[in-house]
Amino acid sequence: MSESPERMDSTAGANIPGLTPLRPIVSVETLQSTLSLLYKTVNNLVQSVQLVAEGVKDIRKQLKFIGAAVHANPAGDEADDEEETQVVAGRVSGSSQPKKHP
Repeated sequence: MSESPERMDSTAGANIPGLTPLRPIVSVETLQSTLSLLYKTVNNLVQSVQLVAEGVKDIRKQLKFIGAAVHANPAGDEADDEEETQVVAGRVSGSSQPKKHP
């Protein structure tokens, strides 16, 4: 069976004949700079997510405001819209003055 956890340490197996000690693949400086860059990247990502969250909050506020305005005036300005459509139609047809409709 395996050794108990109390007897295992970081040097376990270090004195086995024929086993060469492991060498680090990268230097400590390379590892530190990579971790520093990763830390900065994660911080930038967090800031970006926070900005997006603030933008979403602003959009939700605007939608609530629009929803309240629509709820307050559900018919909207349909009469004004029809009148504007007729005015624009009169100008498109070539007359310089909007056509008068009875």
